[in-house]
Amino acid sequence: MYLLDKELTRQHLGPQLFSAVFLKKLKKGQTEQERRVMLAKLVSNDKFFAGGSLNGDRSHLLEVVDISVLKQIQKDNGDEKRSWRSITLNLDVSLAEEKGLLLELNVRGKNILPMIKLGKGESDAKAA
Repeated sequence: MYLLDKELTRQHLGPQLFSAVFLKKLKKGQTEQERRVMLAKLVSNDKFFAGGSLNGDRSHLLEVVDISVLKQIQKDNGDEKRSWRSITLNLDVSLAEEKGLLLELNVRGKNILPMIKLGKGESDAKAA
């Protein structure tokens, strides 16, 4: 399985805004995966998780704030925690329907996927 290393990905992204292009996992009744482009920023655990923990295996997910949703929530004076989203770190096409598929991570217009090492000892993100 080709999976980006979560900590290395977080280090490469840092505090800046980035865009992610990915296919969402296939839900019951769907015949095609939905392609999604999201302007995002890494979440601060303190603010969005209120000291709690996330359940289950989240090693293949990157927790972020969806900036478009956040702006709408702020405009409506809503709970900012509702802008929290997870982006898959899966690069394995054979698992795309089950886990989703990350296509691009763009920082300042440049796709940084090839610069991030994969988990499980793999070193070339272009292998997927």
